[in-house]
Amino acid sequence: MLNSTEEEFAKKKEEYFSDEDKENVNREIEQMKKLQSRFTIRLIQVFEEHQDMCPIMEFCSQGDLRKFIQELQKKPLKERLMAILSQMIRALDFMHSQGVVHR
Repeated sequence: MLNSTEEEFAKKKEEYFSDEDKENVNREIEQMKKLQSRFTIRLIQVFEEHQDMCPIMEFCSQGDLRKFIQELQKKPLKERLMAILSQMIRALDFMHSQGVVHR
C-alpha cells in the first residue's frame, strides 16, 4: 500500500548496471508517464532504491496478462479474438497517436 486508503499498487524493480541501462529505464519511465489511458497500466510514482529504479504502478486485480489469456482459452475462438485484438488495437492506436512505437 502506498497510502492510507488501502488501495493496492504494484512495484516493479528495474535494475541497471551501466549508464546505458539507466538511460533505457529512464526512457521507458518517461514513456509510461506520457501514455496514460484506459488501455495502459497507470504509473503512480517512481523512486530509486539502491541501484534500482522502482516504478509504482496501478495494481491489476484480475491478474497479469498470462492469467487473462488462460481464462480466455475457455471461451469460443471468435470471442477470444475479439476480446484480445480490439483492446490491443486500441492500445496501439493510442500509443502511435502519442508518437510511441511498441517494441
